[in-house]
Amino acid sequence: MFKKAYFYAATDMEQWPALDDEATLSENLSEKAFKDCSAGSAISYGWIPPSPAMQDNQFARMVEGNALITLQIEEKKIPGSALKKRLSDRISEIEARDSRKVYAKEKRELKEEIQIDMLPRTHSTYTTVNALLMPKHNVIVVEHTSANKAEMLLNLLRETFGTLPVALLQPDVSPASVMSQWLVNEQFPEEVHADVLGSVKLTQIDAEGTSTITLKNAEIFADQVKDYLASGYGVTEIALANEDMLFTIKDSLVVSGIKPTDVLKDAMNAQTEDSDAEGDELRLAALDADIVLGSAAIAGLYKQINTLFCTGS
Repeated sequence: MFKKAYFYAATDMEQWPALDDEATLSENLSEKAFKDCSAGSAISYGWIPPSPAMQDNQFARMVEGNALITLQIEEKKIPGSALKKRLSDRISEIEARDSRKVYAKEKRELKEEIQIDMLPRTHSTYTTVNALLMPKHNVIVVEHTSANKAEMLLNLLRETFGTLPVALLQPDVSPASVMSQWLVNEQFPEEVHADVLGSVKLTQIDAEGTSTITLKNAEIFADQVKDYLASGYGVTEIALANEDMLFTIKDSLVVSGIKPTDVLKDAMNAQTEDSDAEGDELRLAALDADIVLGSAAIAGLYKQINTLFCTGS
């Protein structure tokens, strides 16, 4: 199951030709398959199989209409201190040799030359970003809390499909105001609940800047919390639960810290515990169970978020 989620509302996904079946989707994604960074490149990204148990040319796993895809990002980040020293040494060398000062434009050119020289020897870091495409619910869920990484995945998906009519889920009411009222009234909507000893982040923005108070394992209905809310603070993050999962939601509607409840975890395990499969076959069976039950749980959460904050959806 995804541990975090960015929700993107889509349009008429069941009519998208690329989502006809797993083979069609995989063939489309193969055109933008991941390739290693070239010697002079700082970044490379593309699609990879969602599981090591899958074949190299399988770029999607689709179960009951829901598709799991994975973006891999390779980045070469030159340490700032190393680049700064190399640049400083080069500038000193030129100024001593030519008896002249190196100015801004030349410094920029020298910096670019040094970066090109250092990149082939720079260690690569790799990031994977998963996404669930759920046509029946017209939503794409990206498993990341970085807007940049989520947009990178969507932009490549747009290049892959040629078009991508999606938009980040937008509230029709202020989530901070709605969540604050839950604590003021000491009552949660029927869709979700929270422990009395819970976790919440309160934020106040005024002329002096932004002030944040983070409470963990605290009495969220305490008078002190209500005093903070009355003084202008708002709930910008709170730990909640529904029948399928525990999670934390921000006022941006980004969800993190997702954990299945014991009931859902047992249901996932039950899908494979009596299986005779082994090795990759067993891993794929577990992945399929995760997609089926995880997608249902995440779709349920998406529906609840729409009900609570997106009244026009």
